[in-house]
Amino acid sequence: MKLKHLLFGLAITSIFISALIVGGCSTEKQVSKPMLKSPPIIDAFEVTREHILFNRFENGILYKEAGQYDKALQSLNLALESDPHSIEINYELASLYLQMRQPEEAFKLRENVSEPNAEFSLLMGKIAAYLGDDSTAQYYFRKTIEKDPVNYTALYYLSTYYMRNSMPDSALTLLKKMVEIKPYDYDAQSNLGIAYIAKGEYDSASVAFRNALKDNPYHKAATIGLSNIYEHKGEIKKALKLYDKYLSRHPEDLTVQYRKLDDEISLKLYDEAIKTGNLILKSNPDDKKVILSLAQIYFAQNNWDEAGKLLGSYLNSSPEDYRVATLLGRLYMYSDRFAKADSIFRKIIATDDTLSDGYVMLASNFVRHDQPDSAIAVLKRGIPKVSNPDFLYNQIGNVYSLIKDYDKAADYFRKAYERNPAEPSHRIALAEALDNGGHFEEAEKVLVELIKETPDNATALNNLAYMYVNRGIKYKKAEKLLKRALKLEPKNGAFLDSYGWLLFKRGKIKKALSYIRQALDNLGNDAEVYEHLGDIYLQMKDYAKASDSYRKALNLDPQNKRIQEKLNSLP
Repeated sequence: MKLKHLLFGLAITSIFISALIVGGCSTEKQVSKPMLKSPPIIDAFEVTREHILFNRFENGILYKEAGQYDKALQSLNLALESDPHSIEINYELASLYLQMRQPEEAFKLRENVSEPNAEFSLLMGKIAAYLGDDSTAQYYFRKTIEKDPVNYTALYYLSTYYMRNSMPDSALTLLKKMVEIKPYDYDAQSNLGIAYIAKGEYDSASVAFRNALKDNPYHKAATIGLSNIYEHKGEIKKALKLYDKYLSRHPEDLTVQYRKLDDEISLKLYDEAIKTGNLILKSNPDDKKVILSLAQIYFAQNNWDEAGKLLGSYLNSSPEDYRVATLLGRLYMYSDRFAKADSIFRKIIATDDTLSDGYVMLASNFVRHDQPDSAIAVLKRGIPKVSNPDFLYNQIGNVYSLIKDYDKAADYFRKAYERNPAEPSHRIALAEALDNGGHFEEAEKVLVELIKETPDNATALNNLAYMYVNRGIKYKKAEKLLKRALKLEPKNGAFLDSYGWLLFKRGKIKKALSYIRQALDNLGNDAEVYEHLGDIYLQMKDYAKASDSYRKALNLDPQNKRIQEKLNSLP
């Protein structure tokens, strides 16, 4: 009788195997202690051979448990010579090799076993996964599940592989079984939710995440997963509540802090975002992303001092970071510290004269201080040096537009388009300059051609419609264009303003007022939108609100004579 017909083996306690197992608990069956069966008829030689084989095997296990690995290896190899295809011997020997930090030798033993049982398959699957042999690992994990359908470790490994390789359909079947076996495994519940998200089944994903959070309300993966769904649906405040609850227990978790910060910024909850950002910087004071985010918040609040301190301290440790230097230069520019901004931007150009940002920011500084000729000269100087000269041509066109030299602006927008025809913004800018310069038909032709080439260019759709509305022509066509634009970008403030202006022109005053207010909610302060709002209130003969709207517009655009005249003409 061969040894493989015996029922023997001892429980394995392997430090190295424990290191291989990541998550999940195994339902592997323990191999029972070896026992010698006595068949009714057997010759003395066979009994002696089996007895020797048994002793070698048992001695190998005892030596292994005693930590005498060399003697254990010798005994088990002698046993293997007598019965090379025994699952039990190969299993114990492979476990020993793992304890001896020799996974490659353990892995070779799979060649001895043609029909592995669940325990041996699971062990070989783990070793293959550790060695990076994914295909072999998956083969053995599948074998394990064939022999033992509720083997949790194999289900975990295989589902993890499917998730890692973007195979949510395959993972779902296994994860559902895992949740059925262990409904209180919150990791499995969360992974199930992630698999549903990958398939776009958000309702099912929500159920999985909520099941995990029901009994473990501070589970990280479930918190992030359910928050992802809320963020996808635009329900950012619900996501923030989940983050706050989790952070009340785990305030040091930077991953969740980062996500919370992003959501607070998206909702313009700047005071809360500043608190969150400062908490992150306590743990990670050199975090560039957070520093830039906080600096931009301070910019929005016109808090130049705090923004300057933040950026200055960062640049002390990383003076080579031109992006942060650019931000600090912008801060000086917007706070009217022209000389300091000029110095920073010139330094950026001197450090690397192939970066277009340096030229653009230096030119912006000149424009802000009413020196458009100097701005144009700086941009022209950069054209032969930068890798994207079309961008600088475009910026020159913008400067000419600012000083209302629309013909020259159009010339430079054309040059930008000729250098980079694939960039639609050049043609959009060209059409605007042509329209402002009194060349409506040519501007219309540019946008019509662009829309034919890129039907989903929402900005082109909006701009063409707005041109029609301002001229009081083609209202029906304008409405179709704007509906297409708003379908593509329903919360775009400029598009909402255009549609509201169209409604106003067509005499639908109340609807127009609703759209203009939505435009302000999405855009924030904008002179043109406030002017439109003033026009609507004037039409409604609400002169107080009209006056308030015109004044807000004039504060944002003090040189606008048209708005000043409207304000002066009010009763």
